Amino acid sequence: MLVLVLSCKKSEGIKKPEVKTVTGKSLGVLATAEEIAYRGQLASAIESGRVMEIAGLSSEDGALAQQWEWLSLNSQKWTAQRISDSYFKIINIGSKKVLTSPGNTAGAQLQQSEYTGSDSQLWRIISAGPGQLYRVVNKNGLAVSLNAPGDGNGAAITQEATGAGASQLWFIQRLFSNPLKAAVADPWVTQRNGTYYFTATTGWNITIYKTKNMSQLKSAP
Repeated sequence: MLVLVLSCKKSEGIKKPEVKTVTGKSLGVLATAEEIAYRGQLASAIESGRVMEIAGLSSEDGALAQQWEWLSLNSQKWTAQRISDSYFKIINIGSKKVLTSPGNTAGAQLQQSEYTGSDSQLWRIISAGPGQLYRVVNKNGLAVSLNAPGDGNGAAITQEATGAGASQLWFIQRLFSNPLKAAVADPWVTQRNGTYYFTATTGWNITIYKTKNMSQLKSAP
């Protein structure tokens, strides 16, 4: 499963995913582990910092997709699970509902709903050029679009006929969890003989953790 975030500016702790070009097919690089999340950002509005989200952090069927400034909310994080060689279902991390086309009408605003396996919930994620750019196209042939990025927070994410240029080019960024311990202060780390030693204060003590891999610090003894 993969997480998609459509977004415009670089944020601390976010890396661009490694890209593999697969002509005419959805990119297998996006079929990743369930815990990996992504945000999606319109390529023509990189400096706005706005991403695709579900309005109001809603978990209800029919809640609408829109753009909003990046706040690292679960409603702004997405994962995609491969359904077939060509199609994914795109899942919102917050609601666990999937991105859904409301029909075959161009210009209609996208929404979320419980997954039923219908064609309206099946999406291709297609390479659209260098620089981690993608088009996201429903099985009905209509593409995820943001035709008015200048409208700011709350602008509708719609479906449009493919070929609308920059309004359909999405920059997909993989999100990484911070491996540091939560609810600690004064962090410090040193290494000796292949082992990392991490110290921190909690308000009433000083704790030392040790680990061979800093990426596993959360589970370190």
